[in-house]
Amino acid sequence: MFRRQIDLGFSIRVLVLAWTEVETAMSAVTRIRLFLNNTSQEPVRYSDSTDSLWPRHGAVCFRNVSASYNSDPSSAPTLRGIDLEIAAGEKVGICGRTGSGKSSLVATLLGLTHLVAGDILVDDVSTATVPLAKLRRRVITLTQDPLFLEKTVRENLVPWQGVDELGQVIEADWAQEHNPSDDDMVSALRSCEIWEKFEAAAPEGQSGLDISMAGVDSLLSEGEKQLFCLARAVLHPGKVVILDEASSR
Repeated sequence: MFRRQIDLGFSIRVLVLAWTEVETAMSAVTRIRLFLNNTSQEPVRYSDSTDSLWPRHGAVCFRNVSASYNSDPSSAPTLRGIDLEIAAGEKVGICGRTGSGKSSLVATLLGLTHLVAGDILVDDVSTATVPLAKLRRRVITLTQDPLFLEKTVRENLVPWQGVDELGQVIEADWAQEHNPSDDDMVSALRSCEIWEKFEAAAPEGQSGLDISMAGVDSLLSEGEKQLFCLARAVLHPGKVVILDEASSR
């Protein structure tokens, strides 16, 4: 009799645990469905009026630009009536207090906000006519939080030589044309004064470019991570460079 009571208690405990796991799993499915149904998606731009080397010069022009993070047209815009012209090769610093819209201005150039009014031109080409993936690949961005792949130094320096989420080569012609050699990579790292760090960490007989960056936190300091991203920017063939407080760390 006592043994049956123990077996019954164990069965009830297993049943409660199993039911709890089912409820948790169903809640996760519900949240995923809500995310898919309620989250707005970026528009897909199939047409492309730019050539393979765009932008060739890097002139940027904001014409009465208003933008919002909210897709609702009735919401108040984050940026309102921005007029700005930056000539090719010109260096411009945007200053302002926290929350004044500096990062929002950068996000709008990269197509990360909803353009409410106005137009943005890069080399006289409206960014509204450029596929978003191409726009973001052609603009060099150094952010506050550097991004690293769990791959080698070489693959982190030239990430545009990879494949997209569909497994297709990213702009194969453009990527092949801008394929820096190992000497170019070493030169860029030397110019940023961090090549010696990889050279010292490489095993004997192995190039510093073949080191895995899976443990980048133990390999580079926060400042050296920014210098690495600067070397990546040196190798990128783009003509527009954005630094969003890249030296803040």
